Amino acid sequence: MNMYFRQQGGGEKFESVKNPNDHDKYRKEMRDHLVHMFSRWMYDTGIAFNVVNYESFGEAIEAIGQYGPGIKAPTYHEVRTKFLDKEKECIDKDAEEHIDEAKKKMDAL
Repeated sequence: MNMYFRQQGGGEKFESVKNPNDHDKYRKEMRDHLVHMFSRWMYDTGIAFNVVNYESFGEAIEAIGQYGPGIKAPTYHEVRTKFLDKEKECIDKDAEEHIDEAKKKMDAL
């Protein structure tokens, strides 16, 4: 980011770069690098290409982007235990809601 903002004086103010096309070019290069690295990871792990079409994939990418640089990757233990248990709870809750709704519809018949 320092290449797009110049520090002035004591560091209280920032002045943006004059040419917005430079910023757009930088963002495109950053995205291309991200997609390249992510694609390499997909090839390495054998993940199917169509996962990028999942709504949850877009949500995950957005969450990562909102966190910003320096995010620590999840550990094997986290995804295998803590977050798997959380996801199971969400699924169980959704299933219970569907079962309750189905029971109400059956009672209405």
